[in-house]
Amino acid sequence: MQDISCDFLNEMESDEWVCDFAFAVDIMQKLNELNTILQGKGIFAHELYLEVKAFQWKLGLFAKQLNEQKFVHFPLLKTQSVTQESSDKYSSQLMALQKEFIRRFADFKAVEGLFDLLNSPLACDIETTTEELQIELIHLQADNSLKMMFESKPLVEFYASLHSKKFQNLKKFARKTFVLFASTYICEQTFSIMKINKGKNRSLLTDSNLQSVLRISTSNLTPNFDKLVNDSSQLHHSH
Repeated sequence: MQDISCDFLNEMESDEWVCDFAFAVDIMQKLNELNTILQGKGIFAHELYLEVKAFQWKLGLFAKQLNEQKFVHFPLLKTQSVTQESSDKYSSQLMALQKEFIRRFADFKAVEGLFDLLNSPLACDIETTTEELQIELIHLQADNSLKMMFESKPLVEFYASLHSKKFQNLKKFARKTFVLFASTYICEQTFSIMKINKGKNRSLLTDSNLQSVLRISTSNLTPNFDKLVNDSSQLHHSH
């Protein structure tokens, strides 16, 4: 045990080890921040894609800056005396991490055009979009009031407020894209609630009751208690 402690203390006295540790802490903090965003409540697939794409670009910027010994985005590493050799090593590691991100999220490339259209329907190239959306996009881009609405409303509310007949295909496209919930938040929340409510002390809970508990616990909808009480009273009087 003493030998292990001595080895650890010797490593801590090494400038190279301390620099490696500082770099690891800085980059792990950035990865944790991204992970928190991706697992957040109510995030859609197109938002996840934008976050991942932005992080890939950041990794490229970080790698270039570290190669030039610029540590503005690495606060702990900035406090150390980093050699050019170490800077090159960190730069290579970031480039490898960027390639791994690109590989793991390669499936997004197939739907990148759909996400771009969803995010920027007013700026898209109409000729490159699907034929069923082209006429509706022309009407959308020609309407100044809709442009103002797009800038002032959240994306989901904007598409929901479009005229159902005039923009039928565009609304259908938006619905199909929005249902791609990328976040694992709802799944994790559901399993946590199921574990609590379906424990050994409540083993007799029926599937029907459990379904009701899960629906209430994972929904943002607020019950209309006044209406429920009123309906209940009417049923009571009928007897």
